[in-house]
Amino acid sequence: MPLYMDVHPGLGDATPDEIAAAHRRDLDTQDKYGVKFLSYWFSDPAGKAFCLVDAPDVESMKACHKEAHGLMPHEVIEVGAPTLAKFMGMTEKDDTDRVTVDGTPDSALRAIMFTDIEGSTAVSTSQGDRAAMDLVRRHDEVVEEVLSSHGGRIVKKTGDGVFASFNSALKALES
Repeated sequence: MPLYMDVHPGLGDATPDEIAAAHRRDLDTQDKYGVKFLSYWFSDPAGKAFCLVDAPDVESMKACHKEAHGLMPHEVIEVGAPTLAKFMGMTEKDDTDRVTVDGTPDSALRAIMFTDIEGSTAVSTSQGDRAAMDLVRRHDEVVEEVLSSHGGRIVKKTGDGVFASFNSALKALES
């Protein structure tokens, strides 16, 4: 079955306990619609919840939400499990299935960083492929070291660039 991340913005003054209760109602209703709610995130300051759902289709997931508690997602994104794991990093779940990082509730919000070596093609042309490969290798070493020390994760490498994810925008800026 496809894996979906749904987004529920504008939950205003909803509390973590209320969102946990809504998740429990999803779990109680999921079998009727052939879906499986795997986990959820709640960003208190933003009043936004995210659900990770295994479902045959978006309509089944929405029907389950509608019956369970009426909180309909604003957006639904189909995600691949390996990409999601790289993007979100190491997470755990608490007793209510809420996702946590190091015991702290995870908001599911991520900061993204892209790197690119400006002029790498010119280096290859003027100094040869070996020099260009050495430049890319050194770039990757520096980026990996900085990411490691600031809680960043490499999602994907492409040629002379790196796509990385951080749980904290501040840590992304510091790197």
